Amino acid sequence: MNIYLPDDLAADIKAELGEANISGIAQNALRAELARARGLQALADEGGFQRVEAVDHDEDVAFRGRKIGSDDDQHLTAYLTPKRNIAVVDQSGNLLDVYDEDKAFIDDYGDSDRPGTQEMVREVTKALGLKSVRE
Repeated sequence: MNIYLPDDLAADIKAELGEANISGIAQNALRAELARARGLQALADEGGFQRVEAVDHDEDVAFRGRKIGSDDDQHLTAYLTPKRNIAVVDQSGNLLDVYDEDKAFIDDYGDSDRPGTQEMVREVTKALGLKSVRE
């Protein structure tokens, strides 16, 4: 298998990383991504999904979700859906956000100064087998 790098990325890598083992770096990154995908799939395959009813902009919605994190201070709950989305619902049943990428969820809630959201991000990343570092 060959991996294509655009010229600008290849130039940046050479300038910043010099003689680093690019093949090893790429292999490690791909192994981590594969482990993440397998972890998500395993969670989805395990089942344990329940019907979750919520309100999205005055419209009643329902989805199947598995609780993977919560924020007791803000009364938020994060659910993993069978399609591997992350849905966040508040205690009033309002659907606040739906993420199709775990990184977007981590970016939004991980950088928040709202009390408790850091704990929810830690729970979600642990459930998904991800590493999360707060900046």
